[in-house]
Amino acid sequence: MEGITARPESSHSDDAARLLAGAVAELNRRYPEFGATPYDPTEADQPGAAFVIARKADGEAVGCGALRPFREGVAEIKRMFVPEQYRRRGVSREIMVGLESAAEAAGYDWVVLETGVRQPEAIALYEKVGYDRIPNYGRYEGDDLSVCFAKKIKKDTRRELIL
Repeated sequence: MEGITARPESSHSDDAARLLAGAVAELNRRYPEFGATPYDPTEADQPGAAFVIARKADGEAVGCGALRPFREGVAEIKRMFVPEQYRRRGVSREIMVGLESAAEAAGYDWVVLETGVRQPEAIALYEKVGYDRIPNYGRYEGDDLSVCFAKKIKKDTRRELIL
């Protein structure tokens, strides 16, 4: 899809609320045995955090993703979501570019993320854009439904990824 831009915006907008509600509905559809935790928009207000919205040239919001501090030098991507009618058009890649740019601007060396085994298209995306699988971290340790990834975004860093 041509003309897509993804950049940091307020997580408190109507567009953000609509996209985040779509993300929760999608997670609940794929993982009905769990209740998806809604994203708290105030997370994007903290230092080192960002909320990215992808928009078509006409301004329509077609996807989102969030970035939050995880550990020193490490950011975590959360709530990547693109409505079904806009998938497979490059929107997710643009969101990843926007999130990685925000992470780099905030001084992070690494980005980590978690997705689920029932989201093969997300797994394929992360692998295509250079993320490597890592052992499940934090609350995802021992969770057979989770798959975790990491990417070094600051190429000249000597900082090791510590989870």
